[in-house]
Amino acid sequence: MATASLLGFELAPRIRDIKDQTLYKLDRRHTYPHLDPLLTGTIRPYLIRYVWDDVMRVMASIYTRVVSPSLILHRLGSYARRNNLYQALAEIGRAHKTLFILRYIGDEQLRRRTRRELNKG
Repeated sequence: MATASLLGFELAPRIRDIKDQTLYKLDRRHTYPHLDPLLTGTIRPYLIRYVWDDVMRVMASIYTRVVSPSLILHRLGSYARRNNLYQALAEIGRAHKTLFILRYIGDEQLRRRTRRELNKG
């Protein structure tokens, strides 16, 4: 989800067991009275900041078709989970997933459009 959003695509995935998903906030110290029961995780922005140049380099390589997205994602997936670039993309993906789920919960038209598109065929 991170690579798609960084490349400018808007995904509307079907998320199984939406009630069991972990939603994230940026700073644990901030409180959101109505959302705090839902926001149980915390994004680690220092991981993103540390390798932001590498993230942009990978996105530029995918965008200009120097490297195929499947190859990059396959390579990142095969590295140890301790890889800084992998962790940064995971954090970005968590943030985008959280934003999508919150929009999905609050926007009935988005839910209808997503269901309509996913149930084609």
